[in-house]
Amino acid sequence: MKNQVSMIYGHNTHKPENLMFTSLPNFSNQDFYEQNPSFKIYILNNDEEIYEYTMDVFAYVEENADTVLLGNYETREDFIAAMEKIKERSAIDTNVEIGTGNMVVLNACTVRGSRIDINKRALLYAVSHHTKTLKPAISKMK
Repeated sequence: MKNQVSMIYGHNTHKPENLMFTSLPNFSNQDFYEQNPSFKIYILNNDEEIYEYTMDVFAYVEENADTVLLGNYETREDFIAAMEKIKERSAIDTNVEIGTGNMVVLNACTVRGSRIDINKRALLYAVSHHTKTLKPAISKMK
């Protein structure tokens, strides 16, 4: 991942057969976070290598859809300071150091009871501290 932060949009539904990001709001619960402190992302690079990123969750917040902004930052220090402010507003307490890793934000609408609230976003922030290259790439495994 080359960007300071990548946002991945998904759908949160209340239907069990539609699992994309359905469990995202569960991260508002400290116990759920402690059982699921990280997740993996796999990225194919030029059909040659697969990179496996272990993403350590550092914050979960819910925001109004019109206030979800990451912005552009002059320096890495400014960016880290902004992420620290998000961490302070998090529904969960984590020991994760933001530091130098790549960041990912999983972004989905929230569900209240049986209603999807498209105006409220569930945002899970994570930083990569562990990366490894997997070989061969999927396209080479024929």
